[in-house]
Amino acid sequence: MQGLSNGEHGTGMRGNGKPHGPVFLHEPNDIVFPVDSEEEKATLNCEATGNPTPHYRWQRNGTDIDFSLSYRYSLIGGNLVINNPVRTQDYGTYQCFATNLFGTIVSKAAKLEFACKLQ
Repeated sequence: MQGLSNGEHGTGMRGNGKPHGPVFLHEPNDIVFPVDSEEEKATLNCEATGNPTPHYRWQRNGTDIDFSLSYRYSLIGGNLVINNPVRTQDYGTYQCFATNLFGTIVSKAAKLEFACKLQ
């Protein structure tokens, strides 16, 4: 009896069940956060697929964000949520890293900027 090889399942779908490195589905985009906003959080989106499922980390201005040191930063899926963004602490360039056994991919850089309404 001859079986399917290389993890193929006969469906024609790429990578169906086959181990592979991470691939981005969504990368973060620049955000301009209004200083006087009633919104209490800013979200930078990041989503990757891979087998095994990738895990995520984020950097701000080239430095890893330590989620255990600040209650203001949360990782939800691959998304970075910044609670009560503060210009002096959160302004900068962010990048998402998705990693599994087959490697790490790095997102494009996304800027978080702050703006005031013109009077």
